[in-house]
Amino acid sequence: MAQFNALRMFLHANGRIFFGILSRTLVIFTNLAYDVGEKWDFLMNRLLNLVLKLVPAKNRWIAKEKIRLSINALKRAGQPGNNVVCDCCGNRFGAFDSVPPRGSQRCARCRAGERQRLLTIFFEQRGMLKKRPLKVLHVAPEYVLRQQFIKEPGLEYVTSDILVGNAEYIANLEDLPFADGPFNFILCCHVLEHVDHDQVAMKELHRGLSDGGTAIIMVPFNKSRPVTYEDPSITDPKERLKHFGQEDHVREYGLDLVDRLQNAGFAVETVYADQVVPRDQWGRHGLMEEEIFVCTKGVMAPKTAAVHAESVEASR
Repeated sequence: MAQFNALRMFLHANGRIFFGILSRTLVIFTNLAYDVGEKWDFLMNRLLNLVLKLVPAKNRWIAKEKIRLSINALKRAGQPGNNVVCDCCGNRFGAFDSVPPRGSQRCARCRAGERQRLLTIFFEQRGMLKKRPLKVLHVAPEYVLRQQFIKEPGLEYVTSDILVGNAEYIANLEDLPFADGPFNFILCCHVLEHVDHDQVAMKELHRGLSDGGTAIIMVPFNKSRPVTYEDPSITDPKERLKHFGQEDHVREYGLDLVDRLQNAGFAVETVYADQVVPRDQWGRHGLMEEEIFVCTKGVMAPKTAAVHAESVEASR
């Protein structure tokens, strides 16, 4: 234990040198991962999380982002060309990196995936990050989106995550440690499918919003499924992968997601990816079939899921 504390004190005193060496080491691992087709995120996060155990828990999320900033500045530029553009960082490439096992289209520079690029375009189209005053809660913050928020002048930005070291607040989405209504914008992407009691979590998101505030929610969504499929008795990771599409998912959402959100008090607008970017441009922007649920507190009359689905299809 004494040796461990001595190492920690050394790192505190020589943090800049240490993080510089670590960043360059991770760049080597990153480029090797590209070359051999391994899971870049898996390799990087395993190594990064191991090293971050040396950093005090409350500072880990800051250290993690500093390391990633260095990595993004140092790693190789990706395939040359102008065929695709990343709307998160503005860089252009011959192609996006295909990341197994699902073949996600990742930016070689900022590591943004499909949903981060879709949200970036959507936020810009609607001017969502330009409104003031704006106090944001970002649940399970994605690194590339966090960078967009913190660059906005005059915007208050708060992060929360159930995992230690990923955000400012360690919080279960079913029991957020905030007073009623401090936020007028909440971003919660691909979190609810992990939560045991999702309708409790939805009510917590609603409680955290001020009147007229907006929550942007994204989940894996099967619009051909009328009712959400969930079974609490399925706990084995392999069975969850088989039934819900991922080892740590506890449900696959269907059209009744709209009803669930409305029952929590939200008015819901469903925005499909081809309403944001025409389908024939998806390849250039690295997009796929995704849905954005725009959930507003205290406005509009609710609709049933069936009426909602019909109205959305009619508008497309």
